[in-house]
Amino acid sequence: MLGVCMSFPIAVTPTPGLTRRRERLPTTMKFSAVLASALLVCAACCLPGTPQAAGRSDVAVVAAAQQGQAEAVEQLLAGGVDPDARYADGYTALMWAAEKGRYTTVQVLLKHGAAKDLRNDAGLTALDLATRRQHGDLVALLRDAS
Repeated sequence: MLGVCMSFPIAVTPTPGLTRRRERLPTTMKFSAVLASALLVCAACCLPGTPQAAGRSDVAVVAAAQQGQAEAVEQLLAGGVDPDARYADGYTALMWAAEKGRYTTVQVLLKHGAAKDLRNDAGLTALDLATRRQHGDLVALLRDAS
């Protein structure tokens, strides 16, 4: 089966052993990293509040960071996506990752030069958001990052 989101084709294969009978449907579905990354890109293109100035890839890095998809963030940043792209309410990928407690994703973003001193529309930095959510490991990482 082939699904299309915006102009991105996505190949989806049925799960082996999955039938249409209710009692055999799984309670959770696991997607491969590739499919999850593709879905994040498509979801990022359709999210409300997307700034007009940001490109699809810029929004995708914010969505991937929010979901803790460190590998997808790494690939997008290696491809030249702006690590400080802004999303709704002035949030950057680093802010979302810090607020959600995504340690590995924060490391990737800092490695690629994400600015830790930027503030969202509420005046909060990534460090403020990590502190508010009591992510002690991220607070230490963001404080120690140069």
